[in-house]
Amino acid sequence: MKIESLLDGSPPSPTKYSFIAVHDLKDVYQRRFEQEGFHIIRRRESRRQVLTDYWISSCAVPKTSFHLKLVSRHTPSNCFRCSISSGKPGYPIKSVQIRSQMRMLLVFFRKGDKDNTVLPQFLLFPAWLLHLFRYSQHGNTPGRCDIRFIEDVTTAKEDQIFRFNNVINTLFRFDINHIDKRQIEAVIGLSNHLANVNLEHGLRPPTRQFSHSVHYLFADLVDLLGQRRPDKLKPACLNCFKKPSSRRSLCVACYRYQLKHKKPRPERLIVANRSGSKIIPRLHKICNNCRVEKTHQWYRNMVGNGHWCETCKSYYIRHKKLRPRELYIRVANRKVDLRQLIAESKVKVEEW
Repeated sequence: MKIESLLDGSPPSPTKYSFIAVHDLKDVYQRRFEQEGFHIIRRRESRRQVLTDYWISSCAVPKTSFHLKLVSRHTPSNCFRCSISSGKPGYPIKSVQIRSQMRMLLVFFRKGDKDNTVLPQFLLFPAWLLHLFRYSQHGNTPGRCDIRFIEDVTTAKEDQIFRFNNVINTLFRFDINHIDKRQIEAVIGLSNHLANVNLEHGLRPPTRQFSHSVHYLFADLVDLLGQRRPDKLKPACLNCFKKPSSRRSLCVACYRYQLKHKKPRPERLIVANRSGSKIIPRLHKICNNCRVEKTHQWYRNMVGNGHWCETCKSYYIRHKKLRPRELYIRVANRKVDLRQLIAESKVKVEEW
């Protein structure tokens, strides 16, 4: 073969991956990023308390730190779960560490729970979102280590988990086979801007020194943060066709009858319990233990009158005692109130 024919030929196209072996993951993604014009530096010292794994840079963006995470699918909940801790396991990261050690989070997903292959799709998003959704420890916010990544955001039971996954799945999901350099640079620029903003000031629009892609990405981020979780529409029960299905395509009454008598709930019981036969006013329910007014499922108070929410009932079943007050106060501190934050951010964007 002549050398001239090799020089005249087009450069070889990068290899497309359907799955990546776990032991080849670091080499594969580093090679693909470098082919697109990025430069990746690996941290040499192995200090457990430091969250920085790599630095990434290009001709358009400065060197930025990020943390690499490989997560597995949690079978019962059918979602990907990972734990990010600071130093000792079980200790959430601190918001100040996001600025100094981990401005971005790079997440890859295993194909299966015990599989040694990795999916080509990955997430690269600003770690500042962990502070916004109160996964990191800051002030009175205790933080938490468990982070859930959901592919179908409509299955999220909590509004906070829906907003978090809706943002990262829409704006920060990429494919190792088709890396958009301009979009990656916009994510790096937005991560640096959010990390440099004072943690007490909330969302602020980027300055003029950032590119237009960063400003567009910030505007999309603000809009997505304002979206609420849509109401779930459950299909009708396959037995009585009157109530929404809850368990195995059956309503609660038909499911319990089937479980107890090993046969479908008869028509005479369905007709007797139709709406209109008895006029019963719908009472306003409240948990007798933690005083919440909304829950996924109400339960009977097992030690007295009234009702329990799903969390208090599960705690009593597991620990054989009432859920203590300090636990639901701690959970309340984790909840994110984004309404005022989004309203202020939109005003600032319009003024800018």
